[in-house]
Amino acid sequence: MNLKLNKIIVQIYRSNISIWPLFILSVFLFSLVFILPINSLFSSISLFLAIALSCMSASLFVMSKAETSLAISWKFLITAGILIRLIVAVQPSATIDMSTWVVVAETVVDGGDIYATGRVSWTAIWPLMLGALMHLSNLTGIYFYIFVRILLLLNDLILLFIIKAITEKLNYSYTDSLKAQLLYFLNPLTVIITIFHPQFGSIAFTALLGSYYLTISSSSRPNLLSSLLAALGTAVKQITLPALIAFTLYARSWKEMALLPLLTLFIFLFMLSPYYIYNPDLIETTVFGYMSRSGYFGFWGSVYEYFPGIFTELMQYKRMFVLIAFTTSALLAARAKSLGRSLPEAIQISLMGFLLLTPGWAIQYLYWLLPFGSIVKIGRKQMFLYSVFGSLAYLEYFYGDWYVNPQLFLPFVYLTIFWWLQEIFKTDP
Repeated sequence: MNLKLNKIIVQIYRSNISIWPLFILSVFLFSLVFILPINSLFSSISLFLAIALSCMSASLFVMSKAETSLAISWKFLITAGILIRLIVAVQPSATIDMSTWVVVAETVVDGGDIYATGRVSWTAIWPLMLGALMHLSNLTGIYFYIFVRILLLLNDLILLFIIKAITEKLNYSYTDSLKAQLLYFLNPLTVIITIFHPQFGSIAFTALLGSYYLTISSSSRPNLLSSLLAALGTAVKQITLPALIAFTLYARSWKEMALLPLLTLFIFLFMLSPYYIYNPDLIETTVFGYMSRSGYFGFWGSVYEYFPGIFTELMQYKRMFVLIAFTTSALLAARAKSLGRSLPEAIQISLMGFLLLTPGWAIQYLYWLLPFGSIVKIGRKQMFLYSVFGSLAYLEYFYGDWYVNPQLFLPFVYLTIFWWLQEIFKTDP
C-alpha cells in the first residue's frame, strides 16, 4: 500500500499538468479576497483555500524540480513562500491579536504602561518591537498591520535558513532537507498563524532553533551564545518553557544546565523589574497570574464533552493542572533522553505532552509543533495531517463560538498529536 502511494506521489511530483490547475485556482481565490467584503465568511474561506492550494502547488513544483535542478527548486521554494506571505500580509482582515498589537503599540509610542492595557502577559520584548513598527507606520503612512506581518515574514525567512543549516549539519540528504524546509515554509498552518493571525511565537522558536544549531555546531563544548538564545526565546514568550526544559535536560555539562534557567530568569526579571517596581500587583496579575482560556481542548475536551459538571469543578484548580502539564512535559523529555532520542525529538515530545494535557489553550499554540517538527524525520505523515486539521480548526475558530461549542476539527488535531507522539516513541532512534 505504501509503495503504491509513493509511486502516485512521485507521479504527481513529475507532472506539471497536475500542478498548474491548482496554481491557477489559488490565484483566482486570492483575487476574490480583494473583491469580497473584509472578514466575510466567503472571503476568509477563499483566503484559506488560496493559501492551502498555493502552498500545495508550490511544494509539488519544488519537488518536481528537485531531481533535475537543485538550485531552481530551492530558489522557487523561497520565492513562492515569500509571495504567498506578501499577499496575505496586505489583507486587512481583523483578528483579535492584531487589534491587541495596535493597542499595545500605541501605548508604547505614548509612553504608557503596556501591562495596564490588560493585553500583555509576557516581557516587553515584543511590545517594544511593536512600538518601533508603529513609529515606522506613522512616519511612512503605511498601515501598521502590514509592518507587523512583514516583520514576521522576515522572521519566517530567517527560520527557514536555520532549518536548512540544521539539516545540512545533520547530514540530511538533499531531498530530506528540502522536505523539512517545505514542511515549515510552505505549510498553510505556518502562514495562517504567523502572517494572517499574526502571532509572534515564531520569534521565540527562531531563537530556540538558532540555539540548537549553535549547539550542534560547537562540538562538545558548552556554547554561551547558544544558551543565551535559548533563554531569550523563552523570555520572548514564556509559554515555550517545555522546550527550555528539554534544552536544560540535554545540557552537556552541569555548568550549562545551571546557566540556561539562570539566564532565562535574569532576562525575564530584567525586562519586568521596571514595571514591577512601579506596580507590583499589576505584574503579578497580568504576567505571573496569566492563564490561557480553558475549554474544549486536548484531554480536557473529553471531560468537557462528557462530564461538563465535573469539568466546571475541576477548572477551579486550573493552575494545578497546568503545573501537572508542565511536569509531564519535563518527564516526557527526560524519558526521550533516556531512550537516546535527539534533542529536537525531545522538544517535540515535550511540547506534545503539554498541548495534550494543558487546560489553558489558545489557537496559536497549534504553531508550536511546526518548527522542530519539520526537522524531525519521524512522523512527517502525522505532521501533514496535523497541518490540515489545524488549518481547518483555525477557520472554525475564526467563525465559530470557539470557546463555547464543541469543535468539529480540533479533536482530530489532538488525535493526530497523540498518534504522532506514539510514532516517535515506537520508532528506533
